[in-house]
Amino acid sequence: SSTGNASAFVALLKKLAGGPAEKNAIDNTLKEIVFKAHTLTPNVDGSVDVSSEGTIKAVKYGTTVCIYTEAPVITLNSESHDLFFNFRALESVKFNNVNAQGGAFTNMFQGCYNLKSVDFGDADFSKVINMNGMFYLRAGETDKTNHTLESINFGNTATTSATKMVDMFREAWGLKYLNLGSKFT
Repeated sequence: SSTGNASAFVALLKKLAGGPAEKNAIDNTLKEIVFKAHTLTPNVDGSVDVSSEGTIKAVKYGTTVCIYTEAPVITLNSESHDLFFNFRALESVKFNNVNAQGGAFTNMFQGCYNLKSVDFGDADFSKVINMNGMFYLRAGETDKTNHTLESINFGNTATTSATKMVDMFREAWGLKYLNLGSKFT
């Protein structure tokens, strides 16, 4: 399963949140995004929305969006830079059974001014080369600093191809917990 075009993916999430379906649009609604591969049920309330093998679906519950599929893994597009661009209310992102085709994760969380935690779980980012500014939430705004991001857990996330990590944690002054894990290189 693949998210396809990263800009289209971001636009669809913003539309699901009730806003315009544009990558650059600002979303002030979503507080949590959860990726769940290999599942029939995207939430804990017991409801089931069956997807066909390989299809990625998203469902919104209050301020949370669950991105899920029956397939064993969700594959992020090779150019997933700015993947969560301008999700201003976003506080938490959780990845479960996610991998990446490669390419760049630059400024992945740019504009997520309220982001508090990111948990990559067992994501496989071994093909991603560029992670420059990945957690620089306010890229391009020199008068503001990032005091909200408190926790980053790479868990078992592989980063073996990453050769560019400039400013990866730039201005993450509030960071209290950082687990790079054994596969972070």
